[in-house]
Amino acid sequence: MNRPLISVILAAAAVTLITVSGCTSQSSTPAAPQSSPPAVRLPAATGEHQIILFDRYSQRLLAYDTATKTVVSKSDQDNYFQYEFPNPSELYTAGSSLTNGFTIVKVDGGSVDTVVRADSDQGLFPLAHAGTTSLFTSSRYDSSGAEKSRVIVRLEGSSLVTYPQTKGLIDSGAIVGSTLYYTTLDDDTEKYTLLSLPVADADATPTVKETGLAKGGVYSHAGRLYLADATGVTSGSDHFDCSDLCYFFDDENLFARVYVDKESDLRLDVLDATTHKIVGSESGLVDFRVGPKAITVYKNGDIATIDLP
Repeated sequence: MNRPLISVILAAAAVTLITVSGCTSQSSTPAAPQSSPPAVRLPAATGEHQIILFDRYSQRLLAYDTATKTVVSKSDQDNYFQYEFPNPSELYTAGSSLTNGFTIVKVDGGSVDTVVRADSDQGLFPLAHAGTTSLFTSSRYDSSGAEKSRVIVRLEGSSLVTYPQTKGLIDSGAIVGSTLYYTTLDDDTEKYTLLSLPVADADATPTVKETGLAKGGVYSHAGRLYLADATGVTSGSDHFDCSDLCYFFDDENLFARVYVDKESDLRLDVLDATTHKIVGSESGLVDFRVGPKAITVYKNGDIATIDLP
């Protein structure tokens, strides 16, 4: 997770708002040059029908109008990205891939509020979340931008608690019960090691569970640990096909995958996590929200609903 960026970026249909004032002039005097609008660092919902969503492929938070069914504002500052947990959370991190300026932010209704502001040489990325526990990786960079170190930290109020025994290229994590499982990457072999430690003990020494893994993805579902493999995620004999972004929703017993389909649209498939049957699929995805009875799928120009069994 060294300043991670998703490799496939869609040309999502964004709405450009242009304000024109005055009237047409017949004068030959050239018009004064128009200054570019300021870059949107983090959006805010400014209308009664607007909500904050997340575009997973451009890694940007955005404001979406549920009345017009369009994106009205989106984080668009150069090299400034937002990062999500692999399971549902109102917390994100935001920062620049060049100049840092990282924060942990909370999406609260129509606002994006800062929870923790990182040091100037520090990068923060979501690692694992469960209940009220949120874990992040904390990277330190030198003056050239090279990463010097990486550890795991836990959010406690507006402070960060460090797990000093963690180290290496920490990649992905998941909380199963009271245990954190996470992977680290060996740059030389391009293989991953799976480790574990008790979440409650920040001073614990990590335990190596498995070595030589080809993939680094780690997931939690129904009290079980799932690991990424060549075609999806697996725990024992239970396997879910997933080529790109994979999510479990335990309360609804669902598995969701987000990927680019053959028409180059962003598609969402939702599966029953027990039967593995698809309960719904939608293309043209902006974002989605899972509820107890239905999934709301926000698209450019439409809002679709996937009813749950």
